[in-house]
Amino acid sequence: MKRIELILGICVMAGCTGTPTEHANACAPANDDQLMEFPGYIVVGTSTMCTKSGSVTRCPFETVGKPGDQTGIIRAEIKLGDGSSEVENVDGKGFVIRDAEGKEVGKDQKVKLTAQIKAVDYGDKRLQNCYVVVKKIEATQ
Repeated sequence: MKRIELILGICVMAGCTGTPTEHANACAPANDDQLMEFPGYIVVGTSTMCTKSGSVTRCPFETVGKPGDQTGIIRAEIKLGDGSSEVENVDGKGFVIRDAEGKEVGKDQKVKLTAQIKAVDYGDKRLQNCYVVVKKIEATQ
C-alpha cells in the first residue's frame, strides 16, 4: 500500500496524469486501485473528521458531478497541510482547499481531481461505491 502511494506521489510530482473519466464513472469496478482524473465539485461542509495514517493526515470531503447533486457522491480524502493540493483548517475561516498551484479553491468551483480509486461498498444509495485518495487538485473554472 505505501509503495503504491509513494509511486503515485512521485508520478504526480513528475507531472504524470491519471486516466481521464467522468465523475459518474470514476468508481467503476475496473478503476479500483487505478490513478484516475475526473471533474467535479468539492463540497466543503461545516465539519469533517481528519484521520492520521502513519505520518499523513487526510480529511474526507464529498465530491459531486455538479453543484447541488444529492446522489453520485464520491468521498475524497485530501491531505491536511498548507501546500498545493492540500486542505488546511484556518482559524476563523474553516477548511481551505488549495489547488496544484497553491491557490484557494472557491465554493462551487469546478476542479479536476487526480486520485487513486479505492472500491468500497458503503450501502448508501447517495454514494458511489468507492473513495478516492487525492493526489492533485486542478482548478478548471
